[in-house]
Order: sequence, then C-alpha cells, then structure tokens
Amino acid sequence: MKKRLFILLLLFIAILIAGCSDEGDASSTETSNEDDKTEGTEPSGTGPLIDPDHALDERQSIIMTVEDQKERLKLGFITEDMTLDSIYMHRFMDKEFAEADQSTYASTYRSESPDRGIHYSNEIWACEDGLDEWTSDLEYREEFKDDQVEGYYGHYEYETSNLAVKHQDECYIATIYGEDDEYDEADEGFLELMSKTFKTEEEGAYDPVYSRFTIDLDNIKFPSLSENRATLRGTWLSYNESKLEPNYSVVGADYFIEDDHLTYEITDEEELYATVKTEEDFQTENGITVTKVEENVGFEYKYIWNDGTYNYVIKVDKDAFELPESELLEIVDSAMADERSFDNLDFFSGVTKTPELGKEAQELIDTYY
Repeated sequence: MKKRLFILLLLFIAILIAGCSDEGDASSTETSNEDDKTEGTEPSGTGPLIDPDHALDERQSIIMTVEDQKERLKLGFITEDMTLDSIYMHRFMDKEFAEADQSTYASTYRSESPDRGIHYSNEIWACEDGLDEWTSDLEYREEFKDDQVEGYYGHYEYETSNLAVKHQDECYIATIYGEDDEYDEADEGFLELMSKTFKTEEEGAYDPVYSRFTIDLDNIKFPSLSENRATLRGTWLSYNESKLEPNYSVVGADYFIEDDHLTYEITDEEELYATVKTEEDFQTENGITVTKVEENVGFEYKYIWNDGTYNYVIKVDKDAFELPESELLEIVDSAMADERSFDNLDFFSGVTKTPELGKEAQELIDTYY
C-alpha cells in the first residue's frame, strides 16, 4: 500500500513539473509573439543593406508630400504668367527630427517692374510664439482678420516688408523685398490686398509647379534600401528658375543608415558643383561610373552619376559618414536596377487648373504687376 502511495506521489510531482514547464513555454511563446509584433517598427540594423523585397517606399512618401501641400494656404493672386525663383515641398517622416508628418511648402516669386520678390512659406515657430509676438518688431504694423484667416503686416526698418497669417492652426510668413527698402503707401497697399487673397487650392489658388516641373516622375529611380537597415527621414520636390541657367527640378530623399545620414537627389540641373578640390572616378560592379567630388567650400562628398536621362547625387558628411564606400556603390547599382514605379501620376496635378482670381487678387495684379 505504501509502495502504491509513493508511486502516486511521484506521478503527481511529475505532472506538476510538466505543468510548470508548459506554462514557461507558453510565457516564452507569448513574449516571442510580442517581439514579433514590434519587429520592423525600427530598423534592426541587421541583414543586407540592399533588399528589394523589403525596401523603403519613397514613392508613397512623395505622394503624401504632394497631397499635403495641396491643403496649405497659398498666395491667391498667382497666375501661370508669374515669374518665380523656386517652389519647394518637403515632408518629414522621422518623428525624432520633426513633429509627426510635419510638412513644408515654400514658394518665391519675383517681378522686374517694379523690382519685387516674395518669399512665402508655412512657419511652425510663428504659431508657437504667437503671431502678435512674432510680428512685434514690425513698424507700421496693421492687423487683419476675416472668417478664414487672421494676421499682421508691416515693415522692418531698412529691411523687408512682412506679412504673417494664421489659418486653421497653421501659420505662414510672407517676406517682400526689393531694391527700395523705404516703406510707402504703395507697399502698404500691396500688403493690404495680399492679405485678402489667401486661399487653398480647393478654394481656387493656382500653383504653377505642376505645369512647370521638369522631371518625369515615371522615369526616376530609388535605391532598394532595406527597411531593416535604413530609415527614410523625408522626401522633397523642388522647381527652380534662373536668368543665368536653364530651369531645373529636384526630387530628393534623405535617410539614416544606422547613425549615418545620406542625402539622395535626382535632378536635371546641369551645374552640380562649383570649384573642385578633389575628384575621383569609381566603377560599380554593374559598370556604372560614379564621380566622387569634394568642393573647396563645404563639408560633404558628392557621388554623382547619370542614367542617360537625369543626374543622380548622393551627399554624405565627409567627416562623420562611416558606411564603407563599397556599400555606397551597392546603393548606386540598386538604384539603377529599380523597376518600381508610381501606379499613376494623378496625384501630381493641381486641384485648380486655372486661377480663380477674386476682386482683390485682380486689383493687385492690375496695380502691381
């Protein structure tokens, strides 16, 4: 009898131990599952740098960059005939360096008679400081307000005229400059009319960037950087005009590869650097000729090549960048092998096809342009 009880006791202990082991295995499995859920939210830093099956998606970010800026408040008196210096749009993806999904839109227009330039952009710090504080140093400061916007305009002594406007918790700054830094009735009249023209594309603002952009977005290429090794920090597009050289555009992205920062640009600009300190040519494994340039002024190396249509440029800090040059050349080869594309280019089209000018916008054009 005692022997049977002893055997039963041993069986009970064995079952108890097995149960604890099963619980430990289940706990381990649950922990592993939780790790699997978080895996991929940030680069693991392991695996190949180039991975077409798990590559970052720059094109989706570009679509969001363009769509975001359509909702921005814009100058409401712009027409296709206006001369401009540049239009720039940028969307940050990396929350460590900007507010989540923070985007920037900036445009600069000019006229020759009279000589006047206008730089306009959204400005996050103006809202944080408050427009009253932001414009407190303006002379001849005037306040304006309607159902959609509010703000101030005026003049900085011996400098520029400025206008600050707020719309739906977003702030924008316009800087007006020219040869004559004296502030007079004409300048005040210009600012007063401008303050009554702001609108979004949906409300009728016209933006010439869509018709003037000189790069075919169907013919651009990006590297297949692995999402396990790299982070896409942001993407941008710009269009630029000049009296001295052909108009050109840029499509760009910047990345972090572990702790290394890398900028990648696609452009039809012809002059990619000024005075050269050093210049060296490399060949990638796939036979692409890449020119490494160090300029006399600056703190970066530029790696430049051409695909027969556009120039490509990788920029890195020449003192802080640690990624081996061999891996940079792998990036070049992966970019030239890129066969991805946008589903369509419908996103790169303005909401307003022709300018919808209000009374004040038309008066401003008739009087000042």
